[in-house]
Amino acid sequence: MIGDSNKILNLKKKEKGYVTYGGDGSAKTLRRGTVSLGNNEAKAKNTLLVENLKHNLLNFGQTCDQVHILIFDSQKCEIKKKDSIKLVIVAPRKNAIGVK
Repeated sequence: MIGDSNKILNLKKKEKGYVTYGGDGSAKTLRRGTVSLGNNEAKAKNTLLVENLKHNLLNFGQTCDQVHILIFDSQKCEIKKKDSIKLVIVAPRKNAIGVK
């Protein structure tokens, strides 16, 4: 889920709906599209544009369903292509021990 429409490639209309997230919050879904995760190879398909969302949220299950492997350690998350184990992107964990 993302709150900035400028980050979504090929923005498509979507039937009206709502998402619910932690703390019993909910928000209206506006559109759907694909978001680049930092390079041309790493993309999150079927990403929802959510009204007034202030943080971008990555659904781990959906990312794995799109033929990726997620590996977490104390400092970072790596996303790899499942079929080739090719490293697609590395994202540092904020507030992790040893990460500034």
